[in-house]
Amino acid sequence: MLDYASSIKDFFSKKMKTLEGYYVIGECDDIVKKTIASNTFEVVISDVTIEKNIKHHNDLSIDDYLVLDSMFHDYHFLVKDGDKTAGIIYTKDIQYYYALKATKSGDTIFLTSFRKTNKNDIKRIKNKVKRGLAKIVVEKQN
Repeated sequence: MLDYASSIKDFFSKKMKTLEGYYVIGECDDIVKKTIASNTFEVVISDVTIEKNIKHHNDLSIDDYLVLDSMFHDYHFLVKDGDKTAGIIYTKDIQYYYALKATKSGDTIFLTSFRKTNKNDIKRIKNKVKRGLAKIVVEKQN
């Protein structure tokens, strides 16, 4: 049986790769694309981010990573927190937070963070909005 890190790496290794060697993990919708000023819908993840997630978010299982396939179109909360960055919260069965960042050219969108979240974390993000450090783009009721 594969150990945790190997199983996560194996999961991503089955994904299509870009010419630059990033794993294609999905496509965002038009709202996210416009929010982060991107020229593409394609979302990728790098080996560096995969390693970071394995190290810092080892509570995520393969089942959690499988949710990525639907999260980019079915989110509940979208916050613009930089010119090219957005934080997104998905709250179906389990609450997740993920961050997307477009490159300066807008030609690539990276998943830079993916983790489980909770009500306190969501409150902290909403406080950033109140302080003017971020802007809510989408907020859907569950």
